[in-house]
Formats: sequence, structure tokens, C-alpha cells
Amino acid sequence: SAGVMAAITHLYERVDGKGFPNGLSGNSVPLLSRLLAVCDSFVDLILNSNNPFGRTLSDQDALLALKEKSGTLFDSTLLAQLAAVIVDAGVDLRLRQRQVTI
Repeated sequence: SAGVMAAITHLYERVDGKGFPNGLSGNSVPLLSRLLAVCDSFVDLILNSNNPFGRTLSDQDALLALKEKSGTLFDSTLLAQLAAVIVDAGVDLRLRQRQVTI
């Protein structure tokens, strides 16, 4: 669908306008793009040791790392909602990890 294509196209936009391909900022970045950016970065930090820290992080450390980029790279509201799901609801994405083939 057009919404999914827009989300993928604008996945690397930043809420501060310094992303690409179009330098969109704030709510001009599609909501799904902003949500995917937060989720993708969180999962990368907790499951992929080839992230910028060179090791997998705990959920709490990953959330703290993302929080440092809140309002610049990431939508602060969506980041807070992710934290609420992970911390308050006790969701553990590591338990849900499985190989996906396309």
C-alpha cells in the first residue's frame, strides 16, 4: 500500500530534519516511519552485537541509549510508549526472536 511504501521510503528521516531522503522533520515524517525507526533501533541494540556499542545491550541500557537521541533521531512520544511497553508491561523481545524468511 501507499502508506507502507511511504513508511519505508522515509525510515531514515529524523524528527530534527537531518535525515534522508527528504530532510522531513517532526510530524512531517510519516508516523509509521517514526515508529519503525524507534522499534528497529531498539531491536538492533538488544539483539545485534554489531551495533554502535559493539555488544548487545540490556533492555534498560538500550532504552537509555535511545533516550539520548529523543527529539533528534527519534520521536519522544513514541520512544516513551516503547519504554512503557518494554518496562511497564514486561515485554521481552528476546523470547519472541525467531528466524524469518521472506
